[in-house]
Amino acid sequence: MLYRLLRPEVMKPDEKYPLVLFLHGAGECGNDNEKQLVHGGQMWLNPVNREKYPAFILAPQCPETETFMLRWIFRSAKVSVCLISVYGDCVRIR
Repeated sequence: MLYRLLRPEVMKPDEKYPLVLFLHGAGECGNDNEKQLVHGGQMWLNPVNREKYPAFILAPQCPETETFMLRWIFRSAKVSVCLISVYGDCVRIR
């Protein structure tokens, strides 16, 4: 799985930081590990945003052969999860 990971610029030892999963649209699928950042990726590099909202930003890239990013991520990670907020219903993905 291709992905980009951006870490907080300054990390304090006793502080916890959120993980933001940045999912791209269908047009950014591929295998170059760059297209997934085309729409919105630059906002995380803005120095003001990085200082105000320190977080780990994970931006995976869905391969061109896949059509549904979340299903691909969870299948690739071998994770089962209940996606109530995405489906409006409890659906298990394997």
